[in-house]
This record gives sequence, C-alpha cells and structure tokens, in this order.
Amino acid sequence: DAQGLRTLEELRRRVQERGDSMDDAQRLEKQFHVRICNDDVHWDEDLISSLSKKGISVVGDLVRAIDSN
Repeated sequence: DAQGLRTLEELRRRVQERGDSMDDAQRLEKQFHVRICNDDVHWDEDLISSLSKKGISVVGDLVRAIDSN
C-alpha cells in the first residue's frame, strides 16, 4: 500500500544518504526480510522488540507498514 511504499522509499533514501549504493540497499532489504522470517515472533510487539535489539531503526513504522499490506 501507499504507507508501505513510503516507508521503503524512506529506508532507501537513508541508505543512499550514508553513501551506500542501491545494490547495498537491496542487499539490506533482503537481509532484513531474512531476519523477519527467521525470528520466532507471534505479535507485532515481539517483532518490534526483536528487530530493535538487532539495531534496525524505524522498526515500528516498518512493522505497521508490513501489516497494512
């Protein structure tokens, strides 16, 4: 949905601002997806907590964007 796309674009923008390439951004997106799939979580708050502990920023917004799809 529109919110999910905005969140993804924001994450990509932040990667580029750090000087990383789009290849780096796509690699991070895949790594993030694998982390979500490998975490044994059952509730949004569990997922947010798990990803926050791994140092992934804007976790709450991302989880809500995923849920809205």
